[in-house]
Amino acid sequence: MLYVLISGVFSYAQHYINQEIVQNNVTYDISDIIVDDAPLHFTSVGAIIGNWSAYAMDENGNYVELDKLNYATNEYEFDPSAIVWNNIERTFEDSINSWIFKVKISFLRTQNVKEDIFVNISLLPSKPVITDIDFQYEYDWINDYMSFDSEFLFNVQSDRVDDYWLYCSDPNNFKDESEPFFRYIWTLEFKEFGKAYYSMADWGENICVLARNKYGSVRSDTIFTTDYIYDTDVLKRIDELHHKSSLNRVKENIPDDICYEDDILYCSEEVLLLQIYDLSGRIVFNVSTPRTVDISGLKTGLYIVSIRSRENKCKSLKIQKK
Repeated sequence: MLYVLISGVFSYAQHYINQEIVQNNVTYDISDIIVDDAPLHFTSVGAIIGNWSAYAMDENGNYVELDKLNYATNEYEFDPSAIVWNNIERTFEDSINSWIFKVKISFLRTQNVKEDIFVNISLLPSKPVITDIDFQYEYDWINDYMSFDSEFLFNVQSDRVDDYWLYCSDPNNFKDESEPFFRYIWTLEFKEFGKAYYSMADWGENICVLARNKYGSVRSDTIFTTDYIYDTDVLKRIDELHHKSSLNRVKENIPDDICYEDDILYCSEEVLLLQIYDLSGRIVFNVSTPRTVDISGLKTGLYIVSIRSRENKCKSLKIQKK
């Protein structure tokens, strides 16, 4: 075995940084994945003195300096919580269902006495996992749409989360469509017993959950509400609508006789009745033969607009009041 004498201390030639990391009095090997943002303590082999710095690769493939000591020492403390990670490259690690940042810790004494080690740190929330889905709905066969009191319930699990957000597409899409466009975003709500829920859910909606903390956010896989409808009559009706549609995707789920722009609903002469529901199912507007409806006085949030035509046909759409 080859040894090198440095400052009166023998050390292994292949390592100048000890291969163990200490965090909160717990010792980790450099191959471990660190899942805490507490400071990491590094030491040199044989307590030799050198300069320390930390780097990571950005999203363009270039190393950027995260931290640097301005003096030589035999130990180094790297604080992940003090770093801005927004533009740092991350890779997904299946074993912990989460993204990791790869940090290069550099020790330099001379051009011949130097070493880099790499440390994997997981700070983002783990990828949200959605389970135990229960779509509670009734189909309004008279008006040919899902009733407004439907709820889409599920469990969601993620680690290191500060809050959850729900992403939803327009409703009445079909399964064989391209990447969904998530039009609606709002804070995910939970029942008293801990189950997440989405009020006024409809068939053909793409849904995902975003878990967020101060280091960034991670999105779940997308789920499709129609996959959780088991009523064969409702599925048959959706299939009929699919075959009747000349489009593969409903880009804008807005009826021809109503338009929404800048907090104003514009209605054609064919609209006999317009009703607006909030997420609790309460009617907040009820207008006969409307031409324009100003909703600027409503609170920010998601609403359901229901219209009845002179031919006694009903249509509905969701609008996001900003």
